[in-house]
Amino acid sequence: MIEIDKKLNITGKGMIPDKLAVKESYREWLESIIGLYQEISHYYKEALSGDGRLIGLEKNELLLKLEMFLHTLLSMIQYLNKNKPQVFIPTGNDTSLLIQYSSASLWIMSGNIDKHRLKEIRNFSDWFNHYFSDALKLFVSTFGESLKDGIINQKEHDQILRDIYPLLIEIVAILVVMQHTEISN
Repeated sequence: MIEIDKKLNITGKGMIPDKLAVKESYREWLESIIGLYQEISHYYKEALSGDGRLIGLEKNELLLKLEMFLHTLLSMIQYLNKNKPQVFIPTGNDTSLLIQYSSASLWIMSGNIDKHRLKEIRNFSDWFNHYFSDALKLFVSTFGESLKDGIINQKEHDQILRDIYPLLIEIVAILVVMQHTEISN
């Protein structure tokens, strides 16, 4: 769970499930991220098909899927940063995160998020179809291009990290909004 205070300071902690913590190859990471995205998309559409609302158990299940995506990103960031015990993510616009890893699966997050970014998220569909999908497309494009020759050089590695951070910020933002406010479908 990610908490936010009145000054928009974020704190959170959790445990990355074992099945997400270890991948054999970069391609497995990419497939995992794309698969989770598709799972979230499918579940969201299915949840709305009944009464057109996202409340109660449906909202909780969607939050769990988003948290699984968060854990996958955090695990991948840890791997890409060569298991450094902490990673600072400055993104500008009054948003920054510090992720501390105390083992292969435990993480602690702190930082702040721009209030304007949180206010922009009014409904899940708009966030998912624009902000999240755009960040994911950029990341997948960069990652896929880097995998073409089977070797990820330092320049490609650095670009992958630069492109995964906005994706992480989007997931943190939607989790904060969905956990702490009412959001329309």
